[in-house]
Amino acid sequence: MKIDNEAIAEYLTIGYTLDWKTFEEGKKYEPKNMKFPKLKTRPDVTIADVKRELEHYFMKFTGKKVAVMLSGGKDSRFIVEMCNSLGLNTTAMTIGYKRDSRENIIAEKVSLALGIPHMFLELKPEIYSEENLRRSILFCESDPSFSPSTTHYYYRDTLSSFDVVFEGGFLTLPLREDRFYQPKDNMKRLLRGTTFDNIIKEAAREQVKQRLILQNENRTLNEMCLQDTNNYYFKKHDVTKNLFNLEWPGDDENVLGTLWSLPDKGIVKKILKKYNYRTYSLPCTRSPFPLYFPWIVHYGYKYLKNLTGGVRGGLISNADMGPWCGYEKIHMNIVKNLAEELSLSNSLDLEFLDDSVVKRKIEGITRRRDYANSVERLIKVKIWLKEAR
Repeated sequence: MKIDNEAIAEYLTIGYTLDWKTFEEGKKYEPKNMKFPKLKTRPDVTIADVKRELEHYFMKFTGKKVAVMLSGGKDSRFIVEMCNSLGLNTTAMTIGYKRDSRENIIAEKVSLALGIPHMFLELKPEIYSEENLRRSILFCESDPSFSPSTTHYYYRDTLSSFDVVFEGGFLTLPLREDRFYQPKDNMKRLLRGTTFDNIIKEAAREQVKQRLILQNENRTLNEMCLQDTNNYYFKKHDVTKNLFNLEWPGDDENVLGTLWSLPDKGIVKKILKKYNYRTYSLPCTRSPFPLYFPWIVHYGYKYLKNLTGGVRGGLISNADMGPWCGYEKIHMNIVKNLAEELSLSNSLDLEFLDDSVVKRKIEGITRRRDYANSVERLIKVKIWLKEAR
């Protein structure tokens, strides 16, 4: 097998590969389980249109055994209540590090109010063992950039007992919120919403940026958002469907087009309130993102670091799962241990890596989550390269 270094550099730079490339040179990714949607936005869309399209989508699963990954937020709550109100056989599932977390307590209250079963799936350190990570990576033979999440892989038997599994986080798709902030130039907005990891040397990062620009040339912002979604989330879920029938509302062309046609924020919250959803008034965890992201866009991260640090720290204490996890140090330590077990800083010999940055991030894993995320991608590349050759 010949390795595609360009594809690996893209993955390490922005978290996915462009142009449907895989890590195997000359091999493109071909969807097996899903039809990738084409964006067809509609003029004059209303909140009622969004609700109606979502109802049509969920009704496709009448008679099916449905699970909804329920957090303490609004999106998954909206999905679980809509499924239940439409008469679907619905079970709520919450993933977390402990049962008495605020996230799980809220999910239990939502489930109790709706009279539906609730399951708690515990995040144990052994889920993220090298062996489980290796298995989930190699599940997608040609590219670990969209292999199923380790948690999904570990709980595949539990999740596969359902006919369909919904995830609330995909209701508002990646980059959707970016449409509401400056700058107005579509390309600048796309690039501002894209993270370019500096574990890659500057020249290689610039090449990836230029390929990203070329791929999105002459596209509308909505089309750029769809391309970004296809590059990562749709491919990832196409692979995951080999494990179980994971679904989410954004994979329906009508839902996708309707959501992206409405130039409005807080769509889910407005639907919950307008249509008197029973769980609207229950407590809710909040991501710090909507509070401090607009400030960062306009004024820069360093300027607001001290101000937003306190806000973010207070909000983290309200959540116990996901990227704003109050137990994120557990994940950081797991990544640190894996990096040490694999002798990562001495064994990844890729010419486009900035070794000094890699070393710094490995040393600082337990202090910064973004460092842990960078190193985790390096670990996946290391495992894949070792097994694939």
